Amino acid sequence: MKKIFKIIGIILLIFVVILIAIPFVLESKIDTIVKNYTDKNINAKVEFDDVSLSLISSFPNAKVTIRNLNITNNEPFKDETFTTAKSIGLKMAIKELFKNQNDEPIAITSVAIDEALITLKESKTGATNWDIFKPEDSSDNTESGFKINIEDYKITNSALTYIAESNNTTVYVTNLNHSGNALFTDIVSELDTKSEADVSLSIDNASYLENNHITLDALIDLNLKENTYTFKENKGFINQLPLEFNGFVS
Repeated sequence: MKKIFKIIGIILLIFVVILIAIPFVLESKIDTIVKNYTDKNINAKVEFDDVSLSLISSFPNAKVTIRNLNITNNEPFKDETFTTAKSIGLKMAIKELFKNQNDEPIAITSVAIDEALITLKESKTGATNWDIFKPEDSSDNTESGFKINIEDYKITNSALTYIAESNNTTVYVTNLNHSGNALFTDIVSELDTKSEADVSLSIDNASYLENNHITLDALIDLNLKENTYTFKENKGFINQLPLEFNGFVS
């Protein structure tokens, strides 16, 4: 009996050692994939400190963490910071790590973003700083490197600024915590979201919200074929004032 337990213990130890060792072998591959994806698809300067991989903290999934992300715009918003994030965690099945990048993309199932600072800006001419994705090359049949099928996602301890120069509108969102999970199909998907933040809004120097606390639970239908997003059920509050709305965005 002791011999059986000893064998089991050795097997478990080998298994743990493999889980610890694999990330060191694969991290350079993940780092290369991330850099190749940003170079190929994003028209902006993308920098990050490092990319790490863990198989233990999220077992049986793998977790890739990108630390200290910084995205800086090119023209017409040259050298302006678009986004920073302390960390971005991506979860996927372990088998995804062993795919040949040239054969098919890695499927990501969960995303967690922490301490992000995002600035959305629209100039007087109508240019937007979030239009950073390069146009797709119809002659290029290769995959981009990532495939997103998100089961759940969350944004924590983050902030967002929206500036529209054309009508002098400014929105500040602080203490932002947002999460959601999705049920995806080929055509219509359902997104269940929860949001909480402090919001300030001014238009043409007139203040309409001043650091008001807002919560919102919303169930949204995503029609991926027609690119429409329909609010099915929602319940929110501005401070203690109930908030309800419906409709769709196309």
